[in-house]
Amino acid sequence: MPDVKTAQQIAESQYAFGILFVILFLVSITAVAFIFKDLKRENKEREQELKDLIAEQKQ
Repeated sequence: MPDVKTAQQIAESQYAFGILFVILFLVSITAVAFIFKDLKRENKEREQELKDLIAEQKQ
């Protein structure tokens, strides 16, 4: 049976990995949100360019 010191070290390492996992999760969510926002903006710009091009061709 492991002694108390070993059990405490395991608990501390699990705690540290838990914190790192939460931080990584939050960073990932933030990155996905920024990428999605940028893609939406880029899509609107391209859509407007296509609308302008179609309007020019109709004239």
